[in-house]
Amino acid sequence: MSISVDSGSSGGTGSGVVLRSDGYVLTNNHVVADAVDGGTITVSFNDKALTDLSAKIVGTDPKTDLAVIKVVGGPHLTPATLGTSS
Repeated sequence: MSISVDSGSSGGTGSGVVLRSDGYVLTNNHVVADAVDGGTITVSFNDKALTDLSAKIVGTDPKTDLAVIKVVGGPHLTPATLGTSS
């Protein structure tokens, strides 16, 4: 997936990982930082089966450069499969 941010005077792009089927996505804070004060976030999916969807910021942590966004509308997403240490 690709995440695009537009804040009028600046913007950026990055990637993310689907955490939950209801649209929660983990990304980097620097990717969405320009949207904190009213910019727009658009999520595009690699499989092209979904149209571009908007997203909103759920939370950010500049210190660890992590952020969580939530895709608005659209179908349920397939969460990433995370490995175990064993």
